[in-house]
Amino acid sequence: MKQNKSIQTDSEKAPQKAPAAVIAEVLRGPVVDVFLEHVPAFHGLDRNQAFELVMNNPPLIEECFKLFRKRPDLFEELIVGPDGKPISDETQELACGRSVAEVVALVVRSAAKRHFYKRLGAPQPVSITVGPPARSRWQRLLQSLMLIPPPPPEPKQKRKATRADRLYRAIHSSLLYEWQLPLIQHYAPLPVSMVRELGARILDYREPTELKVLLTEGVKPAATPPVTPSPMPSKQTAASVPAATSPARTIPLPASGGGGGGGGNPSSRAETLWKLSQSLQLHKTFEIDERDLRRVVAQISALGDRTYANLIAIGLKMREILVVLCAINRRLGHARTSALLSAEADPKFLEQLTALMTQEGMASLQDIVEIRESTESILSHMKKLGQL
Repeated sequence: MKQNKSIQTDSEKAPQKAPAAVIAEVLRGPVVDVFLEHVPAFHGLDRNQAFELVMNNPPLIEECFKLFRKRPDLFEELIVGPDGKPISDETQELACGRSVAEVVALVVRSAAKRHFYKRLGAPQPVSITVGPPARSRWQRLLQSLMLIPPPPPEPKQKRKATRADRLYRAIHSSLLYEWQLPLIQHYAPLPVSMVRELGARILDYREPTELKVLLTEGVKPAATPPVTPSPMPSKQTAASVPAATSPARTIPLPASGGGGGGGGNPSSRAETLWKLSQSLQLHKTFEIDERDLRRVVAQISALGDRTYANLIAIGLKMREILVVLCAINRRLGHARTSALLSAEADPKFLEQLTALMTQEGMASLQDIVEIRESTESILSHMKKLGQL
């Protein structure tokens, strides 16, 4: 996030300023200026008024993000790296020391914290201990003559943690994406113990109705325990990891209809995957309309049976396989995906892909957005290694 000249000068004078402070300055300054100019609702407001209006209104923040996505040209002078050059990857470091993804998370967390305080009650300061008793006139005289020590300092004020504080601490690490903004009001009534129990699995609940059902019915057990993913392997490590050759568990493949690895009529498989894609609402995950999603699902349903079998062999369920293949299709395009994963394709790419997925612990991931992002990260890594 690039600062304007005056902010850059201030940063040079005070290099010790924390990235979060720099981000706050830019959000309150140049970013708000863009919205003041292009959002009619903000006309007549000053920077601080507009900023406070937005941050106290999650739906309004969502509208601002839509402008950010629709008109990136309005923010191109702000979205630059440390070298001053524009960046397109939201995980790249900005001039402020954080990435766009981290800035998004910061905004979502701030909005959630404000809403929780408003909905559940703002904190009130309380004293830790009772203050010292008043001293008599003789004690004050002796103190003035330095014959007795001065009274202890007034006790520090400490604010008592509220339910809003506890809820925010429980959900803080899972507040990451702008699509969560409409859900903030539905997070507020959730019991803190439930949010703690869910952990990152709360990201699986992407609709208000799902959170309402969660509040009523409680948490369902996780399918698999969380596992910390291994670091991305080097080129040598990835090449040395053998691809899985036999399924770790038996999961029936959706019928391809061709019997020979995807070369025949894939209508049965396509319908199975399409129903699954609807239940997962993948058109939202990949930000495409249902017509485009239907085309993508039809294309990946025609891939070879070997592709599905190898992904099952490393522990992926069909929902995860669907997200992985959609991510590959969206990143590489239909022609390239088919050339790499069809029944007639060289198995080398599939072997390298599944090896990297095993190293990254893909089978442990529950959130479909995280599965998509991990797949895209692996593809980028393979491209750097010359495997793609």
